[in-house]
Amino acid sequence: MSDVVVTAQVKEENTKKQDKKTQDTKTEEEDSSDKTAESTTQAKKDTKPKEGTTSLKMSVTSLDGDCYIIGGITEQQNKGAASANKAENGTKNSESEGSDESENSGENSYNEEGSSGSGDVSDGGASSSGSSGKQDVANDEEVSGSSHTCTISISCATILNNMSDLKSGKEEFVPSDGWILAASEVEFTEGESVHDVLQRVCKDAGIQMESSFTPAYNSAYVEGINNLYEFDCGQLSGWMYNVNGWFPNYGCSKYTVQDGDVINWVYTCNLGKDVGDNSMY
Repeated sequence: MSDVVVTAQVKEENTKKQDKKTQDTKTEEEDSSDKTAESTTQAKKDTKPKEGTTSLKMSVTSLDGDCYIIGGITEQQNKGAASANKAENGTKNSESEGSDESENSGENSYNEEGSSGSGDVSDGGASSSGSSGKQDVANDEEVSGSSHTCTISISCATILNNMSDLKSGKEEFVPSDGWILAASEVEFTEGESVHDVLQRVCKDAGIQMESSFTPAYNSAYVEGINNLYEFDCGQLSGWMYNVNGWFPNYGCSKYTVQDGDVINWVYTCNLGKDVGDNSMY
């Protein structure tokens, strides 16, 4: 019987001890919760932005490595810095402009003195202008050398020997010496054809000229110059051209003029034989 009583007392004491531990644990948890709440409240008080400062809120969802937060300046401080920079830049620009003006003034003074000095030493200051003159002459020679010229003439002298075959009313278009255009040196652009040069020369000289494109020869064909047309002086009459004494066997718009070429337009009354071309015979 006594054993049972002792056992019951031991169990009761263990139960009390367990209840006390449980109570102590709850008390500790409550104290910890209170401390956490106090800490949070204090943190909120500490993080409240002070006057003249900028607060930064950020949420970090992931972090890999070190993270740094660098502070800035307030809006008022930023305005002050901008004003200071503006004033500093204005001072630098003023100093730079003053330096440039000083340097330019010095250079102008040097140029004026140098020019005056050189004039005293060499032929009353002609050395500078003399150098410029030589350069101008060289430039003129270069330009002149790069231009292209050729010689062109237009003759209908063969008609004078065949006036009986000339159509009535065409006599007035035949000059007494046969020269519609005496040999003339003219300029041309690189790549121009004999036809191009003839057109321009006739236009400049006020000489009537008519031509048409001939698909069969893929070239222009000169039908008439100074109102003298093919067949006006017989069935074998018409205009021909030669370059440096040679009669090309292709149209005038396909012949590219070269510098120094001598172009002769001649009216034939006998299919070229009377002007030196025997290719048709």
